[in-house]
Amino acid sequence: MKHHVSLLLISGLLSLSQSLPTARKYYFVNQLKTWSDAQSYCRLTYNDLATLENADDMSKLNAATKNWQIDVVWIGLYNDINSWKWSISDQAFYIAGGAGYRNWGLGQPDNAMGNQSCVSMMSTGTFFDNTCDTELTFLCYNAKGLLQGNYVLVPLYKTWSEAQTYCRLIYTDLASVRNQVENQELQRLLPQIGQSWIGLYRDTWKWSDQSDSAYRLWLLGQPENKLGNLNCVATALYWSLFSCGVTLPFVCYEYDHGATDMQVMRLTIESQVSLEQAAVQTAILEMIKNAVKAELQPNTKLMWQNQTGISQTVEN
Repeated sequence: MKHHVSLLLISGLLSLSQSLPTARKYYFVNQLKTWSDAQSYCRLTYNDLATLENADDMSKLNAATKNWQIDVVWIGLYNDINSWKWSISDQAFYIAGGAGYRNWGLGQPDNAMGNQSCVSMMSTGTFFDNTCDTELTFLCYNAKGLLQGNYVLVPLYKTWSEAQTYCRLIYTDLASVRNQVENQELQRLLPQIGQSWIGLYRDTWKWSDQSDSAYRLWLLGQPENKLGNLNCVATALYWSLFSCGVTLPFVCYEYDHGATDMQVMRLTIESQVSLEQAAVQTAILEMIKNAVKAELQPNTKLMWQNQTGISQTVEN
């Protein structure tokens, strides 16, 4: 039955009640898998490999594994060695494929000593990954290109981060290299011997679920990665680095949907029929639900209550 508007004004409250994750529950999986395979298993069966936000989460994880005689288990922290990107992030700056241009030197990037996440250009025009705290001269991009051209070699010695700050303050940003022509243009600015920072860098430690948790519980002396091949994290009481190809048991997490988030809106509705009728309330809720369907998350309830206390609920 369709309900049309009339001159009768009746006020009511509409509540959107949504179950939200409030905490993680941890599940030990006694299967030997590589870090990548463990990640796939957790994403298929639960939410993801274990993310830890604080000491309380660590205690919960330890409780999940306490009945098993195990040495170490995979968690979701890893070193993202393939996340290279340019300091200039505006995608409009890069023509087709330009953001992916690389001119790595032989054997590069090698992440020597496990802490090379910024890139310098050699006088040969090739790229080398380097420790970001190394002080080098650097190449800036100059968007206006006035007098000095589109690229500028700055003969000051700075860390990668300091060079980025300088370029953004004085010019536009650290130099991006989008193709071989630009690579040769930059190479011509470099001295015969040495290297200079460019704008290429990568992220380091990340959680599998892309959480921004900064919590770390490293074993004394960790993270230690001299050969650059230990890029996944496992834990016993403390965290250590392992080769991602090692097979270990692991811990997954799943969100606890115990809490509820509620939003309330006051509506004034004109109706020819009484809102005390359950069918009318349901019809109103369905109309509202369809109108805002794209904004509703799973496990959302629409709850109607009019001034006389009559209520109705529709679940998404």
